[in-house]
Amino acid sequence: MGSPSPPVESESDYIIRKFVWHSSDVAHVEAKIFELCKGDFGIPKHHHSAPVKSSNGSIPISNAIFLPSPGEPLEDYHWDITGKSGPPPLPDYRELWVHETNSNADGLSRARTPLELCMTVGHAMLGWLSMMHKGFLHRDVGMPGVFHLFDPIRMVPFVPGDFGQVLGQPEAWKGDQLLQDQVERLQKAVAGLGITDICHGVIQPSDMTVDMKDYYTSGGKAHRPDYYDYMSSGLLRAVRLSEPYLHSPVDDLESFYYTMQWAGVNNDGSDSGRHETDHLDALRAKLSDSADNRFQATLFVHRIRPENQEDIQRFGKFLAKLAPVFKEWYPSILALTKSWRTVKPGVDGADDVSRYYIRHGLVFAYRGVADYLKIVHKHRESLG
Repeated sequence: MGSPSPPVESESDYIIRKFVWHSSDVAHVEAKIFELCKGDFGIPKHHHSAPVKSSNGSIPISNAIFLPSPGEPLEDYHWDITGKSGPPPLPDYRELWVHETNSNADGLSRARTPLELCMTVGHAMLGWLSMMHKGFLHRDVGMPGVFHLFDPIRMVPFVPGDFGQVLGQPEAWKGDQLLQDQVERLQKAVAGLGITDICHGVIQPSDMTVDMKDYYTSGGKAHRPDYYDYMSSGLLRAVRLSEPYLHSPVDDLESFYYTMQWAGVNNDGSDSGRHETDHLDALRAKLSDSADNRFQATLFVHRIRPENQEDIQRFGKFLAKLAPVFKEWYPSILALTKSWRTVKPGVDGADDVSRYYIRHGLVFAYRGVADYLKIVHKHRESLG
């Protein structure tokens, strides 16, 4: 997207305060990511993170007063009615934290044009990659954490990360031709869309974000994000069946797809406002329903024809213009998912297994973002 007519500032006049009930064992992770990614393209400028304290400023606010103190017998607080429950679960101690960022952020559904939405998501994807450069996997991509900037902000241009740092092998990655090829693909895609230092979209870290080295060393586990609408199909299935699941960057890329699809279907930022028809209401309901209904709705979106007046009347110009992007993007996500299933570490030792997954995760992440940006570039003229 070209530079807007108003001057582009390096920071916004707005402050966003995000309050989160963090699990005590990960309470500092989000603040750490903000600090490590400070100034990176696609990451909001961070001002402050701290635990929220009581009115006299002495006691952190937590749920600990309602739970057993550390060292107390958990059996005293657990009523095993059936006699088959097993050992009591460990208490989930949580602390209230506040994170302050400098951003004129708005919801993705407030994008003014289909191209603006596509570029917003692309810029947030580059922020997501920046987190991976620092060794973190987001794991909770969705509407609450991916933002459209209603006034773009000037940031340091995106550059590939120091893979030697995240892989723990300072020079080895430079001989990794597969990773190098995907880095070059992404750089060409970024240049092709004219992405420089003007940012239209950002992504915030989440309390689900993990250090990849620790996560893959421990074997990972399925988790329960707050919003099921944007979860990858594989993770959604694992959570519902209570099965173990190793979250990958491909899951996050699929979440980007569902996030942008939701924003396109629910757009209310274009000049014509929110499009309201019974057909569109039914589509919105399906997207927020079961996994099967979401899949059926996704296939239906792919069949919307941007040149067909009946489809435009039913679903609006905004979604009709986006349909070809979704139709082409979705199969690329499926191809990534299929390829990721073949990723099996043929190495021994926790550190080597972790490094194996991180290296392949970077390859797939760069490939997925490059695929998306190339699709946007292809349809750019019709999205404006």
